[in-house]
Amino acid sequence: MKAAGVDVVHDTATAIDPAGKKVRLAGGRTLDYDYLVVAPGIQFMWGGIQGYDQAAAQTMPHAWIAGAQTALLRKQLEAMPDGGLVIIGVPSNPFTLPTGTL
Repeated sequence: MKAAGVDVVHDTATAIDPAGKKVRLAGGRTLDYDYLVVAPGIQFMWGGIQGYDQAAAQTMPHAWIAGAQTALLRKQLEAMPDGGLVIIGVPSNPFTLPTGTL
């Protein structure tokens, strides 16, 4: 990537200055940027939907995090009879990564 002019930095961002277009890193460096893309990932707000908590996710998987949740959803889908109905709900926009925008 260095040949393409890309500098890969493995560190944690501790502060973002959007006006100055700078990112401060835990290691002490400050990076300047032209465009900044922040991808913090997801975090569940358990209890945000009344009755849907970590225990309920073992029966009704959200499958937003790969691993046990996606494996459980796959197992449930494979166990469905042919012609079964699946309803999948996603958060409304603004959304971290709307479908089809890569």
